[in-house]
Amino acid sequence: MTTILKGSILVVLVLCGFTSSAQQDMQMYFSAIASEQSTIPFTFDPAIGENRYIQVLSPYLKDTLLAVRSEAYHLVSRLGQSSKQTKTRKEVVKILLKGWRDKDTGINGQVANALFRFSNEDFDKTVLEDIRELNRSIPYSGKLFKLIGKLDIRDQLNIIKTHLQNQQTPLSRQDVWSAYVAMARMGDVLSEQTVMDKANKLGSNDDTIYELYPDLIYIGSRTTIDFLVKELYGEENNCSSPDAESERPINCAYRVMEILAPVIKDYPVAVSASGDLVEKDYPKALATIRAWFNERNGNYTIVKR
Repeated sequence: MTTILKGSILVVLVLCGFTSSAQQDMQMYFSAIASEQSTIPFTFDPAIGENRYIQVLSPYLKDTLLAVRSEAYHLVSRLGQSSKQTKTRKEVVKILLKGWRDKDTGINGQVANALFRFSNEDFDKTVLEDIRELNRSIPYSGKLFKLIGKLDIRDQLNIIKTHLQNQQTPLSRQDVWSAYVAMARMGDVLSEQTVMDKANKLGSNDDTIYELYPDLIYIGSRTTIDFLVKELYGEENNCSSPDAESERPINCAYRVMEILAPVIKDYPVAVSASGDLVEKDYPKALATIRAWFNERNGNYTIVKR
């Protein structure tokens, strides 16, 4: 037997061993899930390889038990988000998109949320065409509209408008709003005006901070971001304190300065991965940010997410 042949056989045996190990680990993990036993988060072994894990996870995505399918999609999503391999991330996006057709609406929402955590470069032409096909199907989804907006698939603008006008299968109020937000992100002026009319009417409070303002960030236009910058100068104490032990309301500008941080280039105050200000002296941080915007007089760069 030649040295090359021996080496090839050894590689095959090692790969088979890795696959077998991954299968056994997954089988034990999902058996616990199916039995509703407590589990610790699954840990991926880098030595086994991402593609091997995708292969091993595939059957669980079709399991009859909802809990198993849901966890399988969660693990696939985790694998893709942590991967530095473009091929893996694109493959995971394809798998997640299939979950949009799962019979369970909970999984539909789960994979929709997961897809937003991937960059536009992870969506290849085949996936974009699948998204177009989903947009032509019933039922329609506000999350799908927003994914289309994120990916800037502008040939779907008129189709979304058609959905808005369809009286036979009317959209829910939330889906109607999502449609306007998605179209605004893609540059539809009337949709942006609809969103801004609501923003100007409501002003800053807990509801708008957590429900409306993230949509303004998503749209990411000069109009929506300028509105949020203006709210930095408000003095209304209409928002809840981040301190759970304090019932005293705080200036909503403190919340706005956190929301703006990821989308303004060279933002003057550091923010942690969780979105909280590193600077714990909020009045000092707000003063710094206001001064920074004053110096630029509207000349700042938006980082669209």
